Amino acid sequence: MTGQRSPYAVVVLELTGAAACDALAAAMAGPAAEAAVPLRAMRRAGQNETLPERRLRALREAEADIVLMVEDTSLPNSTWLDGLRQAFARDEVAMAWGPVAIDPALPARFRALGRLEYGRFDGRRKEPTAPGNVMALRRAAVLAALAPGEGIIEHKLAHGFQDAGLKVVKEPALGSVYARPDRQGARLATRYGHGRIFGAGREGSRVGCVLRALVAMPVLSARAASAAIAASPPRGWLPELPWIVIMASAWSAGELTGLILGPGQSAGSWK
Repeated sequence: MTGQRSPYAVVVLELTGAAACDALAAAMAGPAAEAAVPLRAMRRAGQNETLPERRLRALREAEADIVLMVEDTSLPNSTWLDGLRQAFARDEVAMAWGPVAIDPALPARFRALGRLEYGRFDGRRKEPTAPGNVMALRRAAVLAALAPGEGIIEHKLAHGFQDAGLKVVKEPALGSVYARPDRQGARLATRYGHGRIFGAGREGSRVGCVLRALVAMPVLSARAASAAIAASPPRGWLPELPWIVIMASAWSAGELTGLILGPGQSAGSWK
């Protein structure tokens, strides 16, 4: 690849702190350099920049057709470059992701957060969207899909791609391990805020959306508990269960509030 620009780039996004972001970028720097793939750490630009805004800034600044975005909570499998090549071999693929494993060494509260956020992406089933911790995006497709002032929100972007006839694919080689505690993400206020953002963006009949918000707690709890049971030794998932229910309840309350009152200032919780 000497003398040629790589079609790929890697961006490590600050989520839990600058030190974690820099450490993960350093850990990935060697393999990226061997493959001649540009890599950079994207720190938070001021206290008010949200994660969707930081993702968009990273994408705009990347000089590559395909951008692998990695949050500092997670470590991609060593096969990530093969995953990019395989996933984006077809022009209609706009987004790709791999199965997410939750580090069993994490405290129960953070394992519970991981199940709620990424349990559905453990590889057992096909999903129409992608996990936000490690996802690969076709730069031109993203920039064409976003409305002015809109940041990168994975589920909303994925649905837009599908409506446009583009593909979101699961590629096992893009798997990752969620391994670093996200203390901000595990706060109940953050779960409420994220739920409120999601609720405010729901489309469809108001009655149907309200009913879905009301059942969000048991649905999210059951899905996360199922992922925990599948990945844990017998009864090893029990310490996660109270945290799963508490955080799912905060999300459900936020989703209902978002449907009625809109997002408010909840975007500020997504940093």
